[in-house]
Amino acid sequence: MLSLREQALFNSLWYISLMKLVEKITQDLTTALKTGDSEKVKTLRFLISQIKYAALDAKKNELTDEETQKVIASLVKKTKESREMFVQAKRDDLIKKADDELEILATYQPDQISEKELEEKIRQFMSEAPEELASGALIGFCIKKLAGGADSGLVAKIVNKINQE
Repeated sequence: MLSLREQALFNSLWYISLMKLVEKITQDLTTALKTGDSEKVKTLRFLISQIKYAALDAKKNELTDEETQKVIASLVKKTKESREMFVQAKRDDLIKKADDELEILATYQPDQISEKELEEKIRQFMSEAPEELASGALIGFCIKKLAGGADSGLVAKIVNKINQE
């Protein structure tokens, strides 16, 4: 028999596992507001606004977790591109801000697979793919099969490397 405390902990963990990603982000925003973490508040507010814009574009009331993941992946990609520009401009303050945003956004992304595992999966996908696929179509095929589990730039790099072998 579980104690009341253990039962409450179990129920809260069970609820969190069923919680939609947008609800988790909103809950984290509330926590950040209460703790006074201004950088996290700014990042999460921007993320929520981007999710709402994507829902409006899709003419839906709310997005599925997969669609939300795509919005997050898009923001991560844009932030990484911005960070690269900040490095070229030698703007250390903006580099740190971009790193902080990436760290916050990374908590809502699925775990990325390692480069070695990714190469093995891509080789497997390439054996499944029709032979006549061009390089660009093959990259798209692999990205679709991975469903957000890897960075598309890394997928393209590995596909091109395998094609050159």
